[in-house]
Amino acid sequence: EAIKCFERAEVLAQQVDDDFRLISIYTQLYDLYAGFEDSAKVTHYVKQIDRVGAQTNNPTALRVFYEFKGDRASDESRYKLAEQWYLRGVDLAQQYPNAVDESLFYFNLGNVYMNMGDDIDKALDFYILSLGNSTSISRDNHRTYLHIAHLYLTTGDIEACKSCIDILFSIEDVLSEPRERYALYNTRAQYYLKLKEYELALADYKFADELLS
Repeated sequence: EAIKCFERAEVLAQQVDDDFRLISIYTQLYDLYAGFEDSAKVTHYVKQIDRVGAQTNNPTALRVFYEFKGDRASDESRYKLAEQWYLRGVDLAQQYPNAVDESLFYFNLGNVYMNMGDDIDKALDFYILSLGNSTSISRDNHRTYLHIAHLYLTTGDIEACKSCIDILFSIEDVLSEPRERYALYNTRAQYYLKLKEYELALADYKFADELLS
């Protein structure tokens, strides 16, 4: 039923010549068919996404295109290629600041450098950039704080890691998804493990597992 709705929307988007809506629909159809492991349809929609991305001048459509290409490369562990697409997204956001939010591309670049593992400082810089002018944590940006906490843990900056964890737990009550709270307790458990506070680490690991059981 969802596929039929998207396919009807695809026809309408083509009729009104709206590249942003069209490429957004194509990426959603790609995700649906990828979930069904329908390789023929996946290939078809990759070609449609590439076609729109190659011909459009619409900055919001290009944002979707660059993000899609970067995410796909990242999922395939082709991090250098993903980096190129996300950097194009940053350039686009700087050209069209009212149409494209650069924070998502900064966040994705942080993920790329973290996964590459050879430039932790660069990953941290981009995660911090992704927070922009935000002065407080929220459900929208809490994942960034999680990644920053992990990076501080990796570099051995225990105090900075603890500061991030305290900030994260300050919004625990607004995280309604069990997986969101699982990530919080799992991160704190790793922090306790680093301090050799084994009982506290075990308690958090157990609670995290219970959240998903």
